[in-house]
Amino acid sequence: MNKEFKPNTNNLRSAIGKLRQVLNACEAESDPERKEMLKMASAQAFEFTTEMSWKTMRKVLIWLGASSSDTDETKMKLFQKAKEEGLIDDPEKWLEYYRNRNVSSHNYGQDVADLAFDYARKVLPDAESLIQKIDEILNV
Repeated sequence: MNKEFKPNTNNLRSAIGKLRQVLNACEAESDPERKEMLKMASAQAFEFTTEMSWKTMRKVLIWLGASSSDTDETKMKLFQKAKEEGLIDDPEKWLEYYRNRNVSSHNYGQDVADLAFDYARKVLPDAESLIQKIDEILNV
């Protein structure tokens, strides 16, 4: 572990910003067709935010010495370690986000767009909390 080189959090910050932006735009949109398009965009933003969240968690845990660089570590184990280190509160919730991050990759339609939008709205406050806790740990 080299504490000199702190994990980079820029990709996670960018993902959270884009997710917040698309959710705000969708909430404000009154045109049904544009709202549908924004919901589909929120699915992509949810996927990216979830990916960047677990990858950043992993980097921080390695930096802390709480995890090895073993790529075979299960996501549940990763999320449990993240909870132990104070990064997240609910490993099960993060596992659900992870499992549903590709909700719209192979399915299309209004139901899928609505489901992805719901997940996007759920993950945003948790991702914002994650980056805040990471900042505290890294003394940013």
